[in-house]
Amino acid sequence: MKDNLCPIAVNMYYRPGATDPDLFSLDPQPILDTTPSISNILIEECTAVGATSSAGFIVGLPEEPIRNVRIVRSSFGVSNENVTAIEESEMYDGLPALRERGIRLRNVHLHLEDVKVLGVKEGFVVEEGVTFDS
Repeated sequence: MKDNLCPIAVNMYYRPGATDPDLFSLDPQPILDTTPSISNILIEECTAVGATSSAGFIVGLPEEPIRNVRIVRSSFGVSNENVTAIEESEMYDGLPALRERGIRLRNVHLHLEDVKVLGVKEGFVVEEGVTFDS
């Protein structure tokens, strides 16, 4: 990928079309039939250069974390030119604002193997609810 906004975007706080502020709670909510679930994602041998917003965004819900994400032998480069605001790129609501443009991780269980994040001070922005496999 070259010169896109954000090479990885898995967003359970996606705001377009939502009108209920309870959908964006940082506190765990009851799990219902309508609660989304995301799992079993493999990103392998991916190369991205010139991302204008951030290197990535993988954010699950506190009550339903994203499970079994594997990123292997991949590199993500962030540009410092023509920068787009992170919150506009990711179209999220209810999360704290960030200044770091690495890969944002929240409420996710993942495995990283030979992953590089270039062009940023902090390659991985690790928030609450993140667990790593070895």
